[in-house]
Amino acid sequence: MSGLPKGIPYTKVPNFIIEDLMADLRGGELKVAIAICRKTFGFHKKTDGIALSQIMDLTGLTKKTVIDSLRSLVKKKVIRKSISSTPYQYSIDVSNHIDAIPQKHKTTKISPKNLKPDGGIKTTPQEVQKLHRSGVQKLNPQKKSIKEIEKNTTSSSDLSDEIVEVIETWNNTFERKMSKNDKQDIEIVRSALKDFSVDQICKAIFNRSQAQYYKTIPWHRDNPEMFFCIPEYIRNDLQRRPKDIYTFEEMTTKVGKTPGMTTDYFEMIPNMKDEMDRPLWKPKVSNS
Repeated sequence: MSGLPKGIPYTKVPNFIIEDLMADLRGGELKVAIAICRKTFGFHKKTDGIALSQIMDLTGLTKKTVIDSLRSLVKKKVIRKSISSTPYQYSIDVSNHIDAIPQKHKTTKISPKNLKPDGGIKTTPQEVQKLHRSGVQKLNPQKKSIKEIEKNTTSSSDLSDEIVEVIETWNNTFERKMSKNDKQDIEIVRSALKDFSVDQICKAIFNRSQAQYYKTIPWHRDNPEMFFCIPEYIRNDLQRRPKDIYTFEEMTTKVGKTPGMTTDYFEMIPNMKDEMDRPLWKPKVSNS
């Protein structure tokens, strides 16, 4: 039973967000975390593509505050973020709190010889101590605060979180890796961050990995110096989109310019939208 009056919808919120994290969350972080709970757990999902505009509507926060809160929540291991699709995928990170789930108590069989005449149970001092210790361990699991989580996950490197995120995004996307110990790699990323935000660079990296333009020059695509060192290339990659992907306006324009073509030639791409939270379209696969 939810305890709510019948007919009132509700969304599950993990206890650790309220009991462990709420006191330490700042600014719009709590609002954003609750919004992600609503868009995921509220629709029986573990993760979901959530546009910035959706979070802004739910929380009433500005775009900058939402972006800053999302970045901070990722660093604090409260949420997870994936840029493998648009809009970006977000989920609540429960990995740091799995050990706080109480275990089911085992039922102990009671021998008749341990029963007292009044119906009570005979126990030795050792058994009482064992029962007490076991109960404390199971019913009062140790909780981890955000500060403890940050302490355990902070890198020993002096690199900023922004540089680490960019390098990890590049390494998770391309075969040619960058090193967090290489001064040259660090400097070219730091230079790029003077002109672009982390989200912009990560979006450009994803677009670069999918763009048809680089199919014939993969050595150019996977070369960090041909990306981070040239701001114009980053700007170009921010504007790229995989081949045959259209906004609604682009689709209708193409239909209008192509004799015999109708909108029936296209289909909406599930879970993929542009920066304005509008659906994207692609040509249907021909069965012929």
